[in-house]
Parts: sequence; structure tokens; C-alpha cells
Amino acid sequence: MLVQSATDLGDAGNGIYTAGSALTILKTLLRHSFASSGTLSSGGADPATQQLGAQVVQQTFEPLVTVLGAVEDEKVLNAGSECLKWFVMFAVDPLAAYTTAAGTNGIDTTLSVSAKLLSPAVSDASATCVGGLITQILLKLGPSLPTATVQSILSAVCARLAATELPSLAQSLCMVFARLVHSHGPEILNVLEQLPPPAAPAGQTQAPNMLTFVFRTWIEKQQDFYGLYCIKVTMSALLKVVEWNDPRINAITVTGSAVDSASTDGAGIRTRSKARSTPASGQTQHTTVHFLTKFVVILAKTMSNLAEDEEEWESSDDDSSDGEGDDDVVSGAGGSSVFAPAENYELLSDRLDGDGAVEVHDGEEPEEEFEAYFDPLNEVDLKNAIPQALQNVTANASLLQAIMPELTAADKEALAAVSALSS
Repeated sequence: MLVQSATDLGDAGNGIYTAGSALTILKTLLRHSFASSGTLSSGGADPATQQLGAQVVQQTFEPLVTVLGAVEDEKVLNAGSECLKWFVMFAVDPLAAYTTAAGTNGIDTTLSVSAKLLSPAVSDASATCVGGLITQILLKLGPSLPTATVQSILSAVCARLAATELPSLAQSLCMVFARLVHSHGPEILNVLEQLPPPAAPAGQTQAPNMLTFVFRTWIEKQQDFYGLYCIKVTMSALLKVVEWNDPRINAITVTGSAVDSASTDGAGIRTRSKARSTPASGQTQHTTVHFLTKFVVILAKTMSNLAEDEEEWESSDDDSSDGEGDDDVVSGAGGSSVFAPAENYELLSDRLDGDGAVEVHDGEEPEEEFEAYFDPLNEVDLKNAIPQALQNVTANASLLQAIMPELTAADKEALAAVSALSS
């Protein structure tokens, strides 16, 4: 580690920069070391991975948590939480066996850092990666943690979700519940129903329990989620929830579509590109609809956005192919090598920007997209799943009768457009 203690931060003239650089390098080393073919197939349980995990935890865990406890910098906390996530994913046994200088084990120390990241004292921007860490804690450690600890984690996640106005943090926290839907099935609904909701912000309706709060907030924010991997995980989870046909979910009411000139001008579905090109027109009012109605509209919007992205991708491919020689084919997205040409290599120091973070260039994957390569949920085919879900809705006369009165004219036009698109 480039930073061994909190004292090092004070001794160095640019201590925060050094810490950010060190943790960025550590994060990159961890994910590439653990994400080997053997690790992926075994889930980190093979002896070689356990040995690697033990060595890495022994050498880096204490300095890592020391820095995270002493620093409030956004890039340091986000990179550090990603490092802890990789520890929990692939080195949970060595982490549990580790004892810090203060006498606490690695799991308790990780939980303590997680609590800091979820606390209101940490800015939203500094907590945007906490969802991934919390998800792995619940998936890997949930069965062995005391019930009260799991409940306190869920309560802290919900409290932060209720308070945040940062879309990336809201997405990160909603991903926690999406993964719990996939891993725990309908039982997660019973767990959430028994827990109290967070206090509602001023002017918002107080949810009766955590179940209502989670799914109301999630479905209302779903259309703002970005990144194909996240959309696959969250949308496939919502598809599961709707398949369960639970009356507690069906009874939830949420904020629906906008009711203003923008939604009744015959412009159809409001895709991301259309939203960027259409100026805001004063105060916008929204309908109040049931969960299933909102879900159907989200299906249509997601399908439209996927089609839009595919058109943009094909257009980009057509443009980039003009004037290219045979030598350029090797860099194409479809069948590119995992190794970049030698002339594209850079020194690591050149890739660190002024804030100590690694720049993301075109074609590189953010942390979530890197994980997607070995997550089975990334194999979900939304282009087939969404039309099938819409067909199931239209085939259910009673469900359709309940949904139709809550749809705006723009919603109906959007559904018709998507139906034509998928036919």
C-alpha cells in the first residue's frame, strides 16, 4: 500500500491525492486478480483463490480501513468501498479470520465502514458505491449475521434511499433490493413487511412499512437507471415480483406519468433522447397509479430505450466503418481482443487524472459492467422478456381493465408503439 496509516496522510503534502491513487490502484489489482477464470467458476471457493485472498487481506485490509476511517474524500471512499466489496465477494473467509490491531475481526470492521458510508454524515457523492458493498455483505454474510444486524442494515439503506436526491446513489441502493429479490424470492416481501419504513421527507406520504417504501421508491426511480447491466438486474427482478402477483405489491400506489402539454402533444413515448431535446415547461403534475400500471409504463419505456440504444449503436457502427481499412477491424466492438494494441498502452501515472481517479475512456467498463461479465443475470434477454411480459398483461382481461383507466394518452400511445415494435 502507498498509504499505511492516517499519519501518512498528514505527513504527505498531497495525502488525499496519494490515498485516492493508492486505492484506485488497489481496486484495479483486486478485481483483476480475483476475476480469473478459476475464481469465476468456483465463486471464490477454490484453494488458490482462498490463498490469494488471505495474502491480500493480510497485507492491505488494515491500511485500507484505517484510511477509510480517517478520510471523507469522495474518490477515496468510493474506491475504498469497491475494494471492500471485492474482499467480501472473493475473500470472505480470510476476512472473517482476520483480526485488526484494535482486536476486531474483519467482518465487524467491514460492517463498521459500511455503517459510516450509509450515515447522513457522508455526502451522497461519497456513498455512490456503497450499494455494491452492502449487496455482497447481505448475499455472502446474511445467513450468518444476527437478525438484528441484517434489519439494521436494511433500515440504514432505506433511510439513505429516502434522503438522497442523487440518482446514482438511489440506483446503487435499489440494486441491493433487486439482488435480494433474485436471491431470496418471495420471502423478501415478508421480511420487508415486518420492518418499519424510514421517515418520509416533508411533503411526501409516509409508507406503512418498508415493503411499501422500497417498491414505491424503486418503481418511481427505475426509469432513471442507467447502464445495461443495472437495467437487466433491476428489470428482471421487477418481472419476478410481478409474476408473484402479491396483493401487497399490487395495492401500492405510486407517482404515475406527467399530465401536461408534453404528454398530450402526440409525441408518444418520452425516450431519453426526446427528454434531452425537449425543454421543461413549468410545473409538471403527475397522475397517481397502482404499482402494476407504473410497471407496464416502465416496460414500454425500457423497451423503447433499448430500441433507441440499438439504433444509435448501429448508426455509430455505420459511421465508424466508413473509410476504415482491414487493420482497423481488430478494434471493433463485436470481436475485439481483450488485449489492446501496443500503441494504445499508457503509463498508469498518465491515466490518473488530477483528482487521483482513473479516467474512463470510450470502450472501458465501469465497475458494474466489469462485474457483469461473470454475473449470470447479465445473460437476461430483455428484448424477449419485456414483450412477453406485455403480452401477458394484454392477455389478462381483468388486469387490463384495471390498468387502462390509469394510463394517460401518451402512455397508451407508447404502449401501442412498443407493441408494433415487438410484433
